[in-house]
Amino acid sequence: MRSLNGGRGPGFGRIPLPEYIRRANAEIMLIPLIEDAEGVRAIDEILAAGGVDLVLPGPGDLSQSYGVPWEVRHPRVQQAVRDLRSACARHGVPFCAMATTPERRAEWRADGVTAFVLGEDGDLAARALRAHREAGSPTGHHQ
Repeated sequence: MRSLNGGRGPGFGRIPLPEYIRRANAEIMLIPLIEDAEGVRAIDEILAAGGVDLVLPGPGDLSQSYGVPWEVRHPRVQQAVRDLRSACARHGVPFCAMATTPERRAEWRADGVTAFVLGEDGDLAARALRAHREAGSPTGHHQ
C-alpha cells in the first residue's frame, strides 16, 4: 500500500492528498532496470508478459556483469544495450537510452529513441562547473 505521507509528491500541499493518491496510482509506470547479463538474456520473456512501460539499461552494472567493470563502451556492453533496444522495438515498448552527450543523444534519436537519462545529478553539476571554470580562463587553469 502507498504511504500516506505528504511532502514532495503532493507538491508540498498544493495537491490535496486524496487527489494525489488517485493521480499517483493512475500514473504508476513499470520500468525494469536491466543491469546484468541474465536480464539481457531474459528481455523477450520480460517484455512478453506485458505491462512494461519503458526499459532502462544500466550500462555501468552491465559492464560489471560482463567482466569489464566501468568499460561501458566495451563491445559486449554496447551489444547488450543494442540487444535491449532491439527487443523493445520488437515488443513495441519504449527504450530509455543513457546518453550523456549531445552526440550520443543524436545517435539514439536517429534510431527512434525519445527517452533519455542524461546523467546523474552530481556528474551533471560537476561537468557544468568544470565547463564554467574552463570558460572563465583563457588557459582553462585557475590558481
